[in-house]
Amino acid sequence: MVKTIDVDVDFNGIIIFDYPGILSLFDGKINDGENILQQFTTTDKGDLVLDKGIALPIMGIDDGGYTVRLFLNEIPNNDNRNVVFSDKYFFLNVTGSLYIADMAVFWDGKNILVGIILTFLKGYIGFV
Repeated sequence: MVKTIDVDVDFNGIIIFDYPGILSLFDGKINDGENILQQFTTTDKGDLVLDKGIALPIMGIDDGGYTVRLFLNEIPNNDNRNVVFSDKYFFLNVTGSLYIADMAVFWDGKNILVGIILTFLKGYIGFV
């Protein structure tokens, strides 16, 4: 199954993450105003979220509209597509709900639940 979602980016990045899985790195709670983006970029928590499949950041992109495609139990087919850039595949371990949002939600913890929820996509989801 493929799910396509359009995301409007204002903060030079997109974050795809499992909630409440993301809370596991913060003793079960993210405080209002807590800048978890800084923690992910300056501590080993950034490596942990990738290794455990809790979150996938896409950083350093221009503001604007993007299309995100999520693949459940299938490999993406690039036939008839103009692929400008490709990287290795990343897998998300979704145990709760999957959120896709502007990176700004990790800048200010009180906005953590802003995003698009995909509760029906549980398990391992491949992203390209």
